Amino acid sequence: MGGGMGRRAMSSAQSRESSTRDSAKTSDRTSSVDQILYQLSTLQIDLKLSTEQEAKWFEFSEAVRAYVDDQVRQKFKDQNHQNNPSENTTGLLYLSKLVDNSSHQYSDLEEIEAKAKAFYPLMNNEQRVLFDLRMSIVVTPNVFGLSVGYPNTLGMPTTYMGPKGGGAGAGAGSESMPITATSPGTPVN
Repeated sequence: MGGGMGRRAMSSAQSRESSTRDSAKTSDRTSSVDQILYQLSTLQIDLKLSTEQEAKWFEFSEAVRAYVDDQVRQKFKDQNHQNNPSENTTGLLYLSKLVDNSSHQYSDLEEIEAKAKAFYPLMNNEQRVLFDLRMSIVVTPNVFGLSVGYPNTLGMPTTYMGPKGGGAGAGAGSESMPITATSPGTPVN
């Protein structure tokens, strides 16, 4: 008789754990986005923009914000699809979505680049140094730390670059080889 209560209690505990994990994931995403927007704002303050520079900065920062917003929107869309897998995903549909996501990201990055190119000549040398140093923090390839457009958080395919410190006689040259799955104990050629 007591077994039924235990299962309900366990189910409730599992539900709380799942809810906590989901909220932690959302919190991590939110903090990633907040961190990027914070870095963008601090860059603006640290650049000490003149009135002539403000208009071009605004265009640049709006392009960055649109890029971040698009990534957030896509991430939630992907998660919603994963939580409601009612749609049959074929290999072709997967590839189509991958291309679509990548082309949107590419377009956003091109827009950021164009706005940065218009803003850059207006900066003095000190501003350029700050801008150059912080650009990789403000404009990241993916806000969430995973490869955009690759569903199920698989990430981009990895390339094997040979053994660490490998040189002559190590069995791997400078060429890269794709990683292949092998069973434990199987020698890799």
